[in-house]
Amino acid sequence: MFRKSLEEVLRDRSDKLIIDLRKREEYEKETIPGAIHIYHEDFTGYISRLPKNKRIYLFCYTGDTSDGFAEDLSRAGYDIYSIEGGYHAFLRYKLKGMK
Repeated sequence: MFRKSLEEVLRDRSDKLIIDLRKREEYEKETIPGAIHIYHEDFTGYISRLPKNKRIYLFCYTGDTSDGFAEDLSRAGYDIYSIEGGYHAFLRYKLKGMK
């Protein structure tokens, strides 16, 4: 399975890499804590630099784009997952915490 919930990602205390695939402007406004930015249209150019010895989490706006990358790269031997629901899941998580 190449998807993980946001809650699973936040509970994961391993040395991990979180990659925000959204537009730079959106990343700069707000992102999941600890995430780095690689725009989805540029992502394939970075694949060879991704660590195979570290868990990687990808997210986009809804999870659709990150699902495709995670599925392909997990078959290629990466410990990689798409954050289910993408950035929208993070917004829902934040809203639940405001109650």
